[in-house]
Amino acid sequence: MTIAIHLSLRTMSRPIALLVLLLAGCFGDPERGNPLDPLSDNFSDAGAVAGTVTSFFAPFEGLRGVRVRLTPLAGGVEHVAITDGSGRFSITDTPTGTYQVSTELSGYASVVDTVSVEIGQLVPLTLPINGIPFVFVNTAHTENLNRWFPQDPLFQLVVEAIVDDRDGLGDIEDVRLVIPSLGYSDTLRVVVGEPGVYRRIFSENELPVSAQDLLGLPLQLEATDAQGVNGSTNSVQIVRIIASFPQGVEPDAGDVLGPQPTFVWRMFDLPFSFTQRIDLTLVPVPGQEIPVRRYVGIAPMDTTFMIPDALQEGVHGWTVSAVDAFGNLSRSRPRSFTVALSP
Repeated sequence: MTIAIHLSLRTMSRPIALLVLLLAGCFGDPERGNPLDPLSDNFSDAGAVAGTVTSFFAPFEGLRGVRVRLTPLAGGVEHVAITDGSGRFSITDTPTGTYQVSTELSGYASVVDTVSVEIGQLVPLTLPINGIPFVFVNTAHTENLNRWFPQDPLFQLVVEAIVDDRDGLGDIEDVRLVIPSLGYSDTLRVVVGEPGVYRRIFSENELPVSAQDLLGLPLQLEATDAQGVNGSTNSVQIVRIIASFPQGVEPDAGDVLGPQPTFVWRMFDLPFSFTQRIDLTLVPVPGQEIPVRRYVGIAPMDTTFMIPDALQEGVHGWTVSAVDAFGNLSRSRPRSFTVALSP
């Protein structure tokens, strides 16, 4: 009985084995199409980085044309993308690893960070970048002012800058005069009512060297924003101090004139090209002067000038200056007169 049963089981196993072999022949090797499967033909050891580059402050507008660069820290091929009109970028098929990510756009400070790319993962990034402040107008000139008291002339260095920032003027922290060769730096001041304009008049005792020693030294104007990023201009130089002075003749103290007086001064000759300038002030009370008129471009050979528009009644002051092509000037001692509108 036992032998009979054994023969029956062995006989039955043959068709089962045959069925297994037949099925194996029909299906073949199992397909491996999963890109995350290292044994797959479609396997990709890569991920992706995508995101937006925006302005530094709200409303965080997307910035076009920013070059976003991925540099593998372990060495290898860099990956670069350029943002579209909305500031978006995408870098796909990025091999796994750790990268330095940086941005490049003219007028903006670069953002530098690190990201890790993993298999099949998208790394989202938002990169706000800071606009660099820039000085697009910078001037510096000397003023040599003759005066009655004290009798020593007053030397002034007048420095002016017009600045801007892609993040807005509110991001400007300060604007400075820098004299690199002397290790000197000092701040300019905001000009009220003139957005983006900074100016300062330095007297000689506020400077690190004498007036003559400033000649030819490179001067820079540097703007700094709230993030501590600096923008500076090319250097400018002081090329001249006009040492001699024009001399006003009339009108003078005690003269009472009509509203359109004629000014007379002594002929002024210089060995370089220049023009002349007349400045008028109103003196409502002694010691207080309010600028009211400035007439520029008067020919160097002229010694008289009648103002074309009427002055208001009261006490006035006037000066005449010689001004060279670089804005350097020398000014006469101030003189005063009175305007009376009726006899």
